[in-house]
Order: sequence, then structure tokens, then C-alpha cells
Amino acid sequence: MEMMEKIYRKLQDQFKQGFAFGPVGRPIQSIDQTSTGEVTVVFPGLLILLEEVGGRIIVKLPGAVRSTNNDLADDLGELCDQFIAMVKAEAESVPIDEILV
Repeated sequence: MEMMEKIYRKLQDQFKQGFAFGPVGRPIQSIDQTSTGEVTVVFPGLLILLEEVGGRIIVKLPGAVRSTNNDLADDLGELCDQFIAMVKAEAESVPIDEILV
């Protein structure tokens, strides 16, 4: 859970600074962490969940962001890629898994 705290603090800093993700520059609208350590990050048009399971960080993304046949904005896939890269950088050697939900 220590790693989730580190990632949460990084996201909280980015939220406060108005940092934007992806080619369109979508800012974090809200961020929350539960007592179990799960982190919820809300962007305009996108919800991402993070949790630590068995020493791994699980990034849960809506499955449609990885599909070419959807009604979502084109930039959301790139936003997710940038977000996951940031999580990987913060997590250092902790394995990161992407799960489509």
C-alpha cells in the first residue's frame, strides 16, 4: 500500500497543479483514495481505477479505449498510455498490469 500512497500523492500534486494528460490536455477532474488504498481518477470522459494486488499495481481501464470501434474521443487511448507511463515511472520496479473492464 506504500506504493499506492506514492502514486496517489503524485496524482494529487498533478491535480492541484492542473496538469493535463493526452494530446487534448485533459486535466484530472477528481481523485480519491479508499481506506483499502484503491485510487479512482476521473478525467473528462474517462474513469481509471488503480489498486495494488499481490505486489502488483493493477490499472483498470474501460475496454473501449483500446478498441477502434467505439464512440469515444480519439485521444483517450493516448491519455491512458501517458497515464500508465506515469504510473510505471512512480512505481519503479513494481510490476504494472493493465486490465480492461
